[in-house]
Amino acid sequence: MSNKKRKEHERANELVIAFTVGSIIDTKKAEEVFKEKGTKAYHEILEKHREKNSIFKPGPALGTMMGLRRLNDAIPDDVLKIRFVLVSKIDPNPHIHAVLMDSMRHYFEENKVEMNYNYGFDMISLTGGEDVTPFLKAVDTDLVFTTSQDSAKELFVAGMNSVCVENVDSKTNAELYEKRNGDIVLFSDFDGVMGDADSEKVFQKAIIEKVEPIGAFLDHESSLKDIPMELGPLGRTIQKLSRAVKYQKQIQMKSGQKQDIEVKIVVVTARSGQAMDRFFNTLSYHNIEISQAHMLQGTNKNNILSILGKMNHGKTLLFFDDSKTHYTRSLQLKDIVSVWVPNDENTPLEEDEEDNVESVGKASNE
Repeated sequence: MSNKKRKEHERANELVIAFTVGSIIDTKKAEEVFKEKGTKAYHEILEKHREKNSIFKPGPALGTMMGLRRLNDAIPDDVLKIRFVLVSKIDPNPHIHAVLMDSMRHYFEENKVEMNYNYGFDMISLTGGEDVTPFLKAVDTDLVFTTSQDSAKELFVAGMNSVCVENVDSKTNAELYEKRNGDIVLFSDFDGVMGDADSEKVFQKAIIEKVEPIGAFLDHESSLKDIPMELGPLGRTIQKLSRAVKYQKQIQMKSGQKQDIEVKIVVVTARSGQAMDRFFNTLSYHNIEISQAHMLQGTNKNNILSILGKMNHGKTLLFFDDSKTHYTRSLQLKDIVSVWVPNDENTPLEEDEEDNVESVGKASNE
């Protein structure tokens, strides 16, 4: 067994998720000032918040993080242990970061999370403007939540699995935060998200070459039906969360009782039923337990997401997709947190990008 495989085996039950400050609390206006006027003006806004003793409103991923913390408490560590990381390029100067940390402490206290020196996060990294990627790699981060598509792309180019959860508006954030005590349901695309993007590339190449894309895709999948796909950018995270899905299914079968907080994984893919063999073989090979699968043959995913959203009303709902089309459409669904996933099809690794990753993380001051 290689060192990499050995390390993955040892960490099979450990999931490390990082959140940028802007994904946890609503610093959207301060971020805009940073981009337009620079660090000094950004710091002045934070100082004003501190002087007023005001609290930042919830960010787009705060409810998700709180829900995951509840799940973490409900699942035995040998099944799944989630470690929470806060990462930001903000200055660790006490006067600068205090107002941000005070806001987070407010929400942790509101949710009765046990407080300690690091405000409920297992690890914190404030880099004072430097690239955050080395720290994220050092702590074996599985997934990073950021509110900037540019930052998500740059993190991906640097070798980090990252997703963008945009800060749409404060009202939507507040509504999503109110669902933090409900169950967690992850709606996930398959190709380019849970699995690799190679098959998606076949489809896109056929379009460019003016070949019938669906036929090309199905021929490709049929020829490789017994060969499982590699995991995609969200694959490792979902693989680990699926341990909780399997555990809760087993407990419910024995007791017949619903768990205090449940997690479900629902695949919503543009694949058709004709391409199901490789899909299921891939899930089986990587030992991924899912709750539901919906193969939509390229139709509008919002149709079924709307139905699933109503069926799971009051729960924390997230939809992960690498397609800008499906992602943009899903932003209309206010009950669901829409999350965009960069991969090597929508964010190709150019040669100069592979050789120079020092600029990573400079699109945002989150």
